[in-house]
Amino acid sequence: MDWLDRLNEAMHYIEKHLEDDIDEAVLARLTLCQSGMFQRIFFIMTDMTLSEYIRRRRLSMAAMELVSGRARVIDLAMRFGYESPDAFTVAFKKLHGVTPSAARAAGVPLKAWPPLAFTLSIKGVEQMDYRIEKKPMIKLAGKQLLTSNNQEQQFVSIPAFWETSHFDGSIDQIRQYCRCEGGHLNGCMLGVCSDMQDNGSFLYTIAVEYNDQPLPPGLVVMTLPEVTWMIFSCRGPMPDAIQQTWKRIMTEILPASPYRHAGSPDMEVYSQGDGNSADYYSEVWIPIVEK
Repeated sequence: MDWLDRLNEAMHYIEKHLEDDIDEAVLARLTLCQSGMFQRIFFIMTDMTLSEYIRRRRLSMAAMELVSGRARVIDLAMRFGYESPDAFTVAFKKLHGVTPSAARAAGVPLKAWPPLAFTLSIKGVEQMDYRIEKKPMIKLAGKQLLTSNNQEQQFVSIPAFWETSHFDGSIDQIRQYCRCEGGHLNGCMLGVCSDMQDNGSFLYTIAVEYNDQPLPPGLVVMTLPEVTWMIFSCRGPMPDAIQQTWKRIMTEILPASPYRHAGSPDMEVYSQGDGNSADYYSEVWIPIVEK
């Protein structure tokens, strides 16, 4: 079974269990990756969190039930996992723009979110440059943030983390512990995602390859395991260029390759230079294993 088949098996499982609990362990087994990693990959591929997709599907089904006149609001709230009719009403109105009661009226516009299916996209418009390298264990030093796959939090918290770290001198401090000679990362700054949890949280680390000097309070050491990396080149201004690179990797390249994400930390590698430049160079490093 290839990666796209596994993603679609996960979607089928979710669809069958919209009216009861969705087991994270089952999703992990179907996709061969930890639930937190699957949630991150889903977000990159769809621009939507997994929890938001499930919420939209449940409320879409609830709207159809209301229009048909076959269900009461209190019953729908219970069926689709809401603690009370009031909580259901708030969520329903946020998505559809009307209350559940109003949705019963003829001619009221509602939103439908059909079940999602993953397909291979072969565009062939732009090439992607990559290389595959096996690296030994790499030791990093940096500053960490606990964040989430939640769309709003991720798009706000990580850029704010970088901005704050520049402003308070943390970036300059981290650079002092960079192994600039004889390392694997050419003295570049890194953005590392690790420790994916079932609830969608993960650690984001602004880091450098560590030169083994004693660290001050506030900085941590983390170790990347020996692994084979698929390394993608990226050119263009941040953050749009690297976000588009991630999307193409997950939707075009990995599904058609003999590899999948290994589940260990992945990272973005930032060269020196003007991050707003159209010619700015960066890389995406993805740990891989054969499917």
